[in-house]
Amino acid sequence: MRLFSSISTFFLFITTISLSQLSLAAPVGFNVSGLYKLNSSLPFSDLFKLSQGWYTSCEYDWRNKRAIDPGCTAGNSFNTKEQGWLDKDANGWVRSLPLREERPIFTSVVSSINLPQHFPLGRYVLLYEGEGNIQVEGGVSIRSNQYGRIEFDLTELRRGLKVHVKTTNPRNYIKNIHLVSAQNERTFKQNPINPAYLSKVRSFSAIRFMPWQNSKNTTLVNWSDRPTVNASHYNTAKGVPIEIMVDLVNQTNAAPWFSMPYKANSDFVHNFARLVKQRLRGGKKVYVEYSNEVWNSLYPVHHMAARLAMSRWSGQYQNKGGLRKQYLIANWYGEKSAETCNIWKQEFGAQSGRVVCVISSFARTPDIGREALACPLSRYAPCASGMGAYAVAPYFGDNVAQIKNRAQVKQWAHSGTAGLNKLFNELDHGGELNGGPTGGSIRLAYDNGMKGSIAVAREFGLEAVAYEAGQHLKRDDPPHTIHDPAIKQMFLQANLDPRMGKLYTKYLNTWRQAGGGLLLHFYGIAESEPNTAFGMLESVNSNSSPKYNALINYLH
Repeated sequence: MRLFSSISTFFLFITTISLSQLSLAAPVGFNVSGLYKLNSSLPFSDLFKLSQGWYTSCEYDWRNKRAIDPGCTAGNSFNTKEQGWLDKDANGWVRSLPLREERPIFTSVVSSINLPQHFPLGRYVLLYEGEGNIQVEGGVSIRSNQYGRIEFDLTELRRGLKVHVKTTNPRNYIKNIHLVSAQNERTFKQNPINPAYLSKVRSFSAIRFMPWQNSKNTTLVNWSDRPTVNASHYNTAKGVPIEIMVDLVNQTNAAPWFSMPYKANSDFVHNFARLVKQRLRGGKKVYVEYSNEVWNSLYPVHHMAARLAMSRWSGQYQNKGGLRKQYLIANWYGEKSAETCNIWKQEFGAQSGRVVCVISSFARTPDIGREALACPLSRYAPCASGMGAYAVAPYFGDNVAQIKNRAQVKQWAHSGTAGLNKLFNELDHGGELNGGPTGGSIRLAYDNGMKGSIAVAREFGLEAVAYEAGQHLKRDDPPHTIHDPAIKQMFLQANLDPRMGKLYTKYLNTWRQAGGGLLLHFYGIAESEPNTAFGMLESVNSNSSPKYNALINYLH
């Protein structure tokens, strides 16, 4: 009776909020999938931009098992790991290659595209400028090979796809390589976004580009080092060019969300904001945050923030005990957010109202978020004064894989359909896990993440935003890291199950009815695998999935 009463009270609360507290629209967006998922999500018309490279390669006689190039072995023939020797121009094109008798082992370079399950077979064209010997290798059938253009059929995925530059003329080196489907050959320069990708994302309210910006690990400082449109590859530590990200939102209804590199100087931030203002069309809003999850000890920015904050305010908060470092980091982060916000609003000038500055925090520690917004130690106090949104990541399901539940969840994973049923019952209603949360994982997400975070946002007069959201069955954080393949497979199966769509609808409505605003799913289009089952859609050629359907329906 007590369990029934508590659950009833919860749902009575979320269903009796007055309509005046709810947005008539249901703003929902998504985070793009990571750089390592570009081959799976296929967002660009020019597939060469997705490729990994350059690998330094050497010639090896596989039949007779002997080196052709001195020092070449079966183990290093594809990648001698001598990228430091490469002679590249400012855009990353290889200007010259070593001769066989010279010191490096490599004599050629390869750019490789790994082909996931849903990568489309069919007719492709490789275009290039310059002189040399360039070949397309892998599961291909060459149809024609003319100077500057190689036409081929991709016939199978297992052997991958490689662009191999075997020789190049230093006076007219091979450059401006493009790999496009035959149907996009005439239009890819004018339309850099893959039309199939665009068709799947154009309905969303916002797109968060943190994964494409590599915000967790980027070391960009100076504007001159930023990724540019003419770069040979976009799948690098620098991330995707700003222009391409803005091109994507210009062709959709979405507002962009950018995360400033944590080491970037003020000149970088000024120029970033200026470029976005120049290119962003339609009077769209732009969401801006400093870095990503500064509170998270898994990321370098956290440790930099801790070092600087504890040095600057060495005598403060001695009474905070084990939380002292987090409180000091929150003040430092609030100040950096305010500085970033001021720069963006200065650049947008009379249109500064379009800039929505964001401070974010861990959903389950509202007091730390409140500290970042108030930032009493900072000269900008309160740092919330220039902000437009307070953001958290109110995931659901992350409690299931806690180490304390591991033995029970492992048993589910080895129980087939019965175990999967128990997982869904736990997520939806609870009662399956020994000592699990009353009401299930979505109720837990409301109690421990949504409710307190939305209250903090209201306290400072800000919109409550979910910068990441959705299921989070997978755990990579010690000691909860999942290693058992059976558990990973069960979680993957759950993500593709129709019942996940029903859970998403319940979860999304819970967020909205509790007073939440814009919600950004983590993440967008990418083939699921046991280690990364976050995608909302398996490929650009898929028309539906349980999660994608729920998100689209929520929009309408």
